[in-house]
Amino acid sequence: METERKWRLNCLPIMLDLEIPDLEVFQAYVTLPNFDNEMRIRRLINLYTGEVNYCLTFKTSGTLSRQEFEVAIPVWLFDSLKTTTTKQLLKNIHFIAYANHRLEFHVYTDKSLAGLIIMECEFTNEQEAVLFRPPHWLDIAKEVTEDIRYQNKNLATSGIPS
Repeated sequence: METERKWRLNCLPIMLDLEIPDLEVFQAYVTLPNFDNEMRIRRLINLYTGEVNYCLTFKTSGTLSRQEFEVAIPVWLFDSLKTTTTKQLLKNIHFIAYANHRLEFHVYTDKSLAGLIIMECEFTNEQEAVLFRPPHWLDIAKEVTEDIRYQNKNLATSGIPS
């Protein structure tokens, strides 16, 4: 089970090292007939070590909590599946620790999503998510957890919500 909350930010917090994000992510969505769940492939490049990982992920529908299954895949399978995708996005992710959690700042870099910044925080359960108090500097951010337009598959299809 994946439980996460999301906020849309106007800019990155000052405490982040803006020159070097932690990860560069390419992700794309595989569409199958009669398959309503989300299936995506990802290439994750650790920008500090250069390590590259590929994975295949399945997610059910939902907002705050969704079932999720992820498995590492070889590059040849990633490349094969990539040719079948039309919904794709690129982003850099910065991580910072906050109150026993890891905040993820997703900075979208592809043309259709340039300028979009989403902060995500994952939790072990919904109660923990509800009790979480974000940093005070996030007061100006808009929480978008329940807005399905901000799910990555919808961003890849429709662009930045107005």
